[in-house]
Amino acid sequence: MSLEVPPLPGPSAYPVRRRRGKRTKTVAAPESIAIIIASKNRPTNIRTALASIESGQFKPTDVVVVDQSDTAYDLSDFPAARHIYDPSIPGLTAARNRGVSEVDCERILFIDDDVALMPTTLGALQAAFSRCPDAVGFQCDDVETHDAGRLSALLDALFERGFFSKRRRKTPTGIEVSWLGGFAMAYRSSLFSTERFDERLSGYCFGEDWEFSLRASRYGRLLVAEGAELHHYHSPVNRAGARTLCKMRWINYQYFFRKHRRQNLFDRLLLAWWKLGEAYRWWRAGLGLPSTLKAAPLKPIEL
Repeated sequence: MSLEVPPLPGPSAYPVRRRRGKRTKTVAAPESIAIIIASKNRPTNIRTALASIESGQFKPTDVVVVDQSDTAYDLSDFPAARHIYDPSIPGLTAARNRGVSEVDCERILFIDDDVALMPTTLGALQAAFSRCPDAVGFQCDDVETHDAGRLSALLDALFERGFFSKRRRKTPTGIEVSWLGGFAMAYRSSLFSTERFDERLSGYCFGEDWEFSLRASRYGRLLVAEGAELHHYHSPVNRAGARTLCKMRWINYQYFFRKHRRQNLFDRLLLAWWKLGEAYRWWRAGLGLPSTLKAAPLKPIEL
């Protein structure tokens, strides 16, 4: 019951990309913050996101839209946003890395294009950065309700153990997490001098936020930014279906496991247990079993 998972890349597979063109790197101003939005074929959503940023009480230092759409967005109504149009960018991770290469700020907030900030979101996030200097990353919380069902939560608790678990725990200085959701996650820019999003993933890049969180947590804590709330609307436009998501999850999670674990007996048991839970999810959703699908590992998956 296994789809092919590709071999791990060599140590030079994810080079830290330098800036393009004639831009020169400057020293980031204290507490400066950039917002990076990677987007593809969602012209209405991106305008809503940019409008919410403009109406905020706290203004970001920089806003970069990395547009991979079939046709370039018209963002002339948002002159403060820098619009980078490049449909050749192969996926979300590459788009986010491109955005990182374009900004000179101390802090970087990544949001999805179907997110709308509240007026106080950015101010609360900045306060969290200043209050917790030992934290390298922060999660903004979604106020929307997305009911995945009790069974899904039960399966997560039962089968996502050890390496696969995504935890939240209260500490005296806030809620500490093991994973920052990519819809609204912020990091100190110093992290990107040594780490970038994994460009071996392409297209939708399912799970890229979790995998990056695993590496980021080696440099500092990951916390929920108190009061930094926003709306994540889960746009139906250009969104993967259940079968595609299951397929990407099956392939990518095994790739992450092999990338980060030593493959001892305990690890192999954890992986087998996780596969059992995934097989049940597939069967219950009427998708057959993972072994019945012929996969092209880590290739772009058209939505």
